[in-house]
Amino acid sequence: MQTITLSAHFDGQQIQLDEPFMLEPGSQLMVTILPGREAERVAWQQLSGQGLARSYGDEEPDYSLADVKQPNPEYAGS
Repeated sequence: MQTITLSAHFDGQQIQLDEPFMLEPGSQLMVTILPGREAERVAWQQLSGQGLARSYGDEEPDYSLADVKQPNPEYAGS
């Protein structure tokens, strides 16, 4: 039998496959416990919050014309 990855979850008592799959009795299995989606969501929220704090914090960085990658010829200040 070839190696295959199947999605599953733990219902509190047993491991349940998310989709039907025929397993032979005595099939060897490897179970990997993945971090909860809540932990990943919290990590992304913290990262985006840090980026927003840098972008919209109390101390705005000073930008010069040298920082502009593509000048806008229609900008009145140029």
